[in-house]
Amino acid sequence: MNNDNRVIELLTDMLQEHKKTNERLAKTNIVLSEMRLAFMKFADKFVLVTNIEERVLKLEKAVFQN
Repeated sequence: MNNDNRVIELLTDMLQEHKKTNERLAKTNIVLSEMRLAFMKFADKFVLVTNIEERVLKLEKAVFQN
């Protein structure tokens, strides 16, 4: 009987730790998805700035060539 109680206690501890781990993973996943979204927004803005820079360079060549 004592052995059974010990096994039940260990299993209970394992389940509690498993639950805590799952909660931490859920929080981590939320943060990662927020970071991914922020990175995607940054990438979009970076592409936009790069396109504007290329257009400005073309305009400068056209204006200062003459």
